[in-house]
Amino acid sequence: MSDDLDRRLKSAVDTRNNLAALVQKLQGRLESARDTLAKVEQECRDKGLDPDALDAHIDGLQADYAAAVASLEAQIASVQTTLAPFIEEAR
Repeated sequence: MSDDLDRRLKSAVDTRNNLAALVQKLQGRLESARDTLAKVEQECRDKGLDPDALDAHIDGLQADYAAAVASLEAQIASVQTTLAPFIEEAR
């Protein structure tokens, strides 16, 4: 019975030590991630962007992009319409 308890104790201590090492590793990763986040947020601020409002800024940029593409398409259609008689003659 003593051997069984000794084995169980050793197993429990090994597991505890492994978990403690894992916690240290995870704490290091968490600290690194926090540092990286702080740097990225500062880069955003340096560029005049509020890190907490990036979604709204992205939405605005996507709307601007969609409008620019629509404008380009309209301009191309207008040019095609204007050039249509000449294109027919060239064929």
